[in-house]
Amino acid sequence: EAQGRKVISLCVGEPDFPTPLHIISAAQRSLSEGQTKYIASSGLPTLRAAVAEQYAVRAPHRRHGVEHVLVSHGSMFAFSAAFMALLEPGDEVLLPDPGFPNYAQVAQLLNAAPRTYPLCARDGWLPNPADIAARITPRTKLIVICTPGNPTGAVCSLPLLQSLADISREHGVHLLSDEIYDRLVFDGSAAAPSILQTEHDLELTLVASGVAKAFSMTGFRVGWLHGPPALIGVAAKMAEVFLSCGVPFAQAAAEAA
Repeated sequence: EAQGRKVISLCVGEPDFPTPLHIISAAQRSLSEGQTKYIASSGLPTLRAAVAEQYAVRAPHRRHGVEHVLVSHGSMFAFSAAFMALLEPGDEVLLPDPGFPNYAQVAQLLNAAPRTYPLCARDGWLPNPADIAARITPRTKLIVICTPGNPTGAVCSLPLLQSLADISREHGVHLLSDEIYDRLVFDGSAAAPSILQTEHDLELTLVASGVAKAFSMTGFRVGWLHGPPALIGVAAKMAEVFLSCGVPFAQAAAEAA
């Protein structure tokens, strides 16, 4: 780029369209109304309810209440809070390879042991349930998947997600689905399938997502963690300690999105 050549960067997942104007307007309106003070560490109640409602529409066979949702400082803190709530030193977490490098970095910060499972071209860059099951040990506490995949873009089908949920239940291992890219699909559907649409174990299944990619709001830093209420409660304590709280006008904009 310094030489004037056009370079397509695959480093940062930055959408190539501007933040929609109605979202900008919502942030401005929130500021003008004085929403500049501390809020609850778990996020604006109205935004938590909106997130829960979104999943209630997509997965109506399960209950989705505000107690299942933590609004966080981006989806990155969402999965980081889940890691902190679940992993002890020496615990193993299974991560996709290739995959988002920050998963392993957070695990290492917690003195946990990141282990990888391959995403192969022969499988369409999708997780192979047999490869994951073969890597589970007594020390495995968490399996992480990403759909649509980062960096591959591969989208897990609902049957594949069900197979992964079955492995989680069979081994009693938590399953975290990073679904931050879920609305960037090109098959005519509104969103990619979610792990929450499967017959999953309610106590073992989590979703990290947010508004950054779908609505080009990377700088707003609003994401969420969906999971069992007890774990969400622990993650909320992590948010209180590390973040104090989120940004009210950014969360108001996310609600408008």
